Amino acid sequence: MNKSIEKMADIKTSDEDIFTQTESDADDFEKMLSDFISKEFDDNLQEAQQELEELQENFDAQQTEDTKDTSFTDSAGENSLPLGEHEFSLFRAYRNFMYAIDVLSEENNIPQMTMHLTEEKLYPHFKKRAGFAVSRDILKGWDILLELFPEEMKEVQPNSSDDALLDVAEQCTNENMQLAMISYVETIIELEGCEIDYEARKIKYERKKLEKQIYEEHQQRVERTKKYINAIKEKNFPIDAERLVNNYFRLSNKDPEGAFKALTTNPATFAPIDFAKIRDRFFGMIKVKPQDGIRINQKIGHFLKKLRV
Repeated sequence: MNKSIEKMADIKTSDEDIFTQTESDADDFEKMLSDFISKEFDDNLQEAQQELEELQENFDAQQTEDTKDTSFTDSAGENSLPLGEHEFSLFRAYRNFMYAIDVLSEENNIPQMTMHLTEEKLYPHFKKRAGFAVSRDILKGWDILLELFPEEMKEVQPNSSDDALLDVAEQCTNENMQLAMISYVETIIELEGCEIDYEARKIKYERKKLEKQIYEEHQQRVERTKKYINAIKEKNFPIDAERLVNNYFRLSNKDPEGAFKALTTNPATFAPIDFAKIRDRFFGMIKVKPQDGIRINQKIGHFLKKLRV
């Protein structure tokens, strides 16, 4: 039984309520990123983002994605909106149910119900608010069936099994009641199919959003890495800037605080000081000593501590 029907059966809802790292770590990341980029996600990202925005804005935005070439034909014989397969079947079953209820209401001088589901609410895809509209309407129709056919309906509930509901339809002699019961079952089945499609789309869009975030974060890291490397090179420090920065960022993925502390107090942890690039002082009279490496290491750390990129 469809979950929306079960929820609506327990809660009476008004019309207003319905519509108001290490090296290996780095390699794994680069491989994942390469695989992701190879999917050419840019071509599909705009479409996914449009539907994601609809979900995030309580489904008020209209989607512009291509839909299947299935045209619904209304009672006047004119083509209406092109709906997807499940949306088309849902609306047809729902409309048949409402038609049967209207005929029964007219025959018994009962006020006719208002159809709250329209094709527009199913285009281009099913949305949660459409599911609530369907559930509320068919439950109101159920109440009319129960009022008009108490004996036939006494053994079943709105959330009874499909077989139990179809047994009632098979045994009843009123053709419109039979149509209503069969259409009720069809509506529930198609509603569940639409909800499954909806959840699948939602997962797809969330995955696209996550992939986009991963890509953007990687791009930001690349840009920040370049800025660090260029800033160090501009100072002509006797150290391999690329090695220093890349090793720092790998460690910072696992331990940001520890990596930054090591970078600003002992940058040689990430790349050794290149003594060959340290010049002798006083025109070569004072030769380079180990203490010079310590001094330069501290100087680089002090520079990086103040560096903002």
